[in-house]
Amino acid sequence: MAILVLFSRNQTDTQVQQLTTELNGVIGKVKTSYRGQYSKVSISALMGNGVFKDLTTMTETGSDIILQPGGGKLTVTAAQLLSANDSLQWSVPQQPDAACIAIVASYQGSAGKIVVNGTTIKAVGGAVDPSKVSCSGGSNTIDLYIA
Repeated sequence: MAILVLFSRNQTDTQVQQLTTELNGVIGKVKTSYRGQYSKVSISALMGNGVFKDLTTMTETGSDIILQPGGGKLTVTAAQLLSANDSLQWSVPQQPDAACIAIVASYQGSAGKIVVNGTTIKAVGGAVDPSKVSCSGGSNTIDLYIA
């Protein structure tokens, strides 16, 4: 039983590392292409742009992008850090508990704001407060606000 749990944890860790690498690539492409026009960003527009092609942790299924680990649907919308539409909110849902803190750690420097399960753990202009990261139940949502 312990070997199965360890294997599952290692698989999740590997998937999270790959997810953050691929999501960083997608975010970089979107920032370059849509700078100053974030109100035009949508999953369907990005799918049409081909930014999700050949990724292993983000799979196009109909009009959705399904994430691994977790199987949640990635969403992206224009958001506000300081002024209207100055950033994008990337919502990464249905993440296993083991993925939560790893995703937060990966984006603590690049995200202007981070919300985990409805709790702001990094406010605009602030630093991540790891004591506020509460992940449980195996289905967590991380919202990353990136300018």
